[in-house]
Amino acid sequence: YGFFKANEFIKKLYLPENKRIAELAVTPILLNLICLVFQEYSKFPPKRSKLYKQGLGILLERWDESRNIERDYIYQNLTLEDKKELLNKIAAINFEKSDYFFDEEQIQQQIADCLNNIFQKRIGCKQLIRDSKAVLKSIEAQHGLFVERARGIYSFSHLTFQEYFTARQIVNSCNAYSLDDKT
Repeated sequence: YGFFKANEFIKKLYLPENKRIAELAVTPILLNLICLVFQEYSKFPPKRSKLYKQGLGILLERWDESRNIERDYIYQNLTLEDKKELLNKIAAINFEKSDYFFDEEQIQQQIADCLNNIFQKRIGCKQLIRDSKAVLKSIEAQHGLFVERARGIYSFSHLTFQEYFTARQIVNSCNAYSLDDKT
């Protein structure tokens, strides 16, 4: 079965309509994302944005379920939407400042701020700091979306993840009722 699936993957990847997806396959983390999506759906989405949406959904949710991975208490209480919201905000905050590398304290504070909003200020300050460390380590170790590039210096594992989550934040922050507003 594995050999058949691999052959099918290669054949479909190099079809003309999947050219833009195939271009991503040269980067290991993006190849992994492509493989996850193909394993789940047995086809490739027509747009890269859909590939990211499907692949990140698998990474953030179904990946854990299929392997019965236990998370830290705080992280397992975050819904898929909470995780996406957290990643959207971190990506956008840093992208806006042209920061592609962030020090550990900076990113932990951003995570703590997001957790504070998600849990509506029901968590104490010391607990927020501990929880933000646990969330950072979970995102890094379990999903591979953050990478510690040097001691205490983090970034998204690939710039396209930061760009994707930033775009999601921009879209989510637009007021649907003010679509006439050109900004």
